[in-house]
Amino acid sequence: MELYIEESVDSFWVLYVIEKLLMIILPMKGFLIMHASASVRNNIEATMYTGSKASGKTENVLKDVDSGCEFIGDEFIIADQNANCYCYPRRVNIHKFNTNRYWMILSKKILSGILNLRSLNSALPVFPARSYIEVLVRLIIRRSRYKGYIRLSIFDYLSQTVISSKAKIGKLIIFHNMKNSIESDSELIQYLHNSNMTEYFRRIEQDILMSIVDKNIKKIPIAKYVKKSMAIHDQLLSEFVNSIDNFEVLKKS
Repeated sequence: MELYIEESVDSFWVLYVIEKLLMIILPMKGFLIMHASASVRNNIEATMYTGSKASGKTENVLKDVDSGCEFIGDEFIIADQNANCYCYPRRVNIHKFNTNRYWMILSKKILSGILNLRSLNSALPVFPARSYIEVLVRLIIRRSRYKGYIRLSIFDYLSQTVISSKAKIGKLIIFHNMKNSIESDSELIQYLHNSNMTEYFRRIEQDILMSIVDKNIKKIPIAKYVKKSMAIHDQLLSEFVNSIDNFEVLKKS
């Protein structure tokens, strides 16, 4: 399949729409998109991390990669009802609290952009289109308070990273600080349901129907497909949890 995009269209938004549509389609094909990160140690079993935003998913999967684990993905992971997980080809969003290598990576990105005379938006999409000098000054002045992130390939983080395309989940780690504990399978199913719904299903109609899709296309009954997909998602999620042999609940890091 080839996709052609007009120069005036930001490719990020095209890929964003495709990602949202995958979240509807994949459950109908027997797969889940989990709001999680995952790595594989010794090419045997995967450890999957899940939790709310800034709970420790990216931080822990990067630590695993640093220690020699194979990388499956960050932020979203494809899984099936048998607790197999699959690589999801998405860039990693690295915040300064994710790794102590953040400032080194950020400096390298800025230097690379300057040396190659590339636009700043190409090197660091999270920055507005300002001059390199302005950005460098801002980073120096606000270094300790800067809350931006770097979006990059896992190979830009660690060039010798090995990608694992598929692995059986040996352990599910949940970062959770809520008052209600997660002890039974039913509580785990409910937690993962809420995590996935909050991250993408809740946003699908708002983002695709209200913000991106043309008004005339809005008349297509996408809502009924979302509803059907959600029902299948919950069925697959129940089977997924029944296939998980080991899960652990930790406080947010």
